[in-house]
Amino acid sequence: MSEKEPAWLSVHKERLQEVHTRAREYAEKKAADRVAKRHNELYCPEVAVGQHVYLRHRPLGRNKIQDAWAPTAYKVIEVHGTTYTVEPVGVGPARRVHRSDIRPCPGPVPMPRRKIKSVEEVPTSIKGMPSLDAECVVVENTGLHESGSANPVQEESVQSQLDLDPDSGAMDEMEEAQERSKDRVINEVSAIEELSLPNPERTGTPIKTVSARPVPVPRKPKTESTHVDAPCPSPRRTQRSTAGVHGNPNKLPKSVCNAVSLSPDILSKVLAGILLYTSEKLQEVDD
Repeated sequence: MSEKEPAWLSVHKERLQEVHTRAREYAEKKAADRVAKRHNELYCPEVAVGQHVYLRHRPLGRNKIQDAWAPTAYKVIEVHGTTYTVEPVGVGPARRVHRSDIRPCPGPVPMPRRKIKSVEEVPTSIKGMPSLDAECVVVENTGLHESGSANPVQEESVQSQLDLDPDSGAMDEMEEAQERSKDRVINEVSAIEELSLPNPERTGTPIKTVSARPVPVPRKPKTESTHVDAPCPSPRRTQRSTAGVHGNPNKLPKSVCNAVSLSPDILSKVLAGILLYTSEKLQEVDD
């Protein structure tokens, strides 16, 4: 007949079972909360066939500041679970990638840029047309004309008079008028030049002559490095007379007794010390 369990043991078992059940429920609840939070924070929208996506950009080397997604747009043509078959919008081969390596295009798909052919150069050497490379300056002619008259209206009136009466003295008057206009233009030009140029007699300051500066000699490229090495001390040499000479070049066996060679003076001192030591010890023993 089995003995009956004491009351405290049964109460303790019930408490342990209750604690284990509550701990299991709490752990399951926390795990479900973590899964739900991760699912809400994860950006993983559905990608269907025919949708445009971007591929993950994995350049060689360091890629800390590069774009995470490549700019080339692809179109999904086939889906098998988490494997997607995509092809570029332009021209290019198809690829198979994982779902984690693609991302849907958020806006309109950028079309691939076409290479623009270089425009052929238009020939500028056309008959009667000046070259575009030449430096042309449009200047208004305010001086004498080809005929030498300063006023074209006056020239037309004189020419009409000559046509009407060529035998009259209008020819002499026209020539005199042309000469006077030429002299007047020449005088005006000389006056302008005198005003523009400095006159030492009028201003009292001498004209400064600008001396031509010498052309600097081009510097030669530095071929030899200017780095100065640190001073290196000379190697230390030994003063021993037997430096570099092996004591036993033939590696012959040596006796232990001949290992140390002592001079007669040293040997006598050693023996005297041994005798003195032994005599003191014997005297202590006798006492």
